[in-house]
Order: sequence, then C-alpha cells, then structure tokens
Amino acid sequence: SVIIGTPTDILEVFDDEDAKEVKDLLGRVEVVILDELDELLPKQKFAGRKLARYQDPGMWPAEGLLKRLMRNNERESLQLVAASATAYLSSRLRLEQVMQRDKLKRFPVPLPRLDPQRSTATVLQAAAAARAARGEGDGDVSDVSDVSDVS
Repeated sequence: SVIIGTPTDILEVFDDEDAKEVKDLLGRVEVVILDELDELLPKQKFAGRKLARYQDPGMWPAEGLLKRLMRNNERESLQLVAASATAYLSSRLRLEQVMQRDKLKRFPVPLPRLDPQRSTATVLQAAAAARAARGEGDGDVSDVSDVSDVS
C-alpha cells in the first residue's frame, strides 16, 4: 500500500476516520518520504487556523503527521527519508526535534546528511559514522552494507 498526499490532506483524512483504523494503518507504515523538506518544515512557526487532531499550536502539518506516526508505529525498521536541494539548517533542526520525540529511539540524532555530489566512498563513510553514533558499529566503512538504510 502507498499513501501519497500533502501532510495537511493526510491529516484531514485521518481526522475524519475511526481512530483505531488510523492507528492500524500507521502501524503498517514502513517508509515515510518527505520531499522538499524545506517547504514542509519552513523557518517560521505554523500560523494556520485549522489544526489537525495531533497538531499542536505552531506545529506544521508535517510535524503533526510524524508525531502521530511515531505514536502509532512500533516497527523497529521504520525509515524516514527527507530530501531537499535547499534544506535550511532550521528545517533540519526542526526535523531532528520531531525525531527526538520517538519513544523507540529509531532515528539517529544528529541526522546523517548525505550529499549526492559526494563520492561513493564519502557517502559510505558518512553512513558508517551515523551507525557508529547510534552504537551499531565502530565507524568502519565495512559496517555499511546498504547506504539507503541510514536515511
């Protein structure tokens, strides 16, 4: 199953559905992709008037969606991919704050930053360092079998 939509649209649908059904659906999510992170988590606080059920005041819809996902998903293998060619430091820091709320501590903080302009060796070194920071390896490149699972 694939769910595609803006965080606002997805939250609106979830708010209209039975809470148990939404929890069951979120519990089956394996990968979340946030494209254009800088647009989903901009510098300023959210000033919209309508808030979804799990969206605190000042919280962007993407934050509310991730908050609800992390509360209802127990998968150790849950992956988050956030992409942007122009991500501001403030957007990355806001995402890190959201990820720190994960009670299962599935996400490394600080989040690894992979740059497609880097060489493969540099990307592997960054991934190994992220794993070592999580206590999943000693930082050796040979510890990294698949760069994609660091995101």
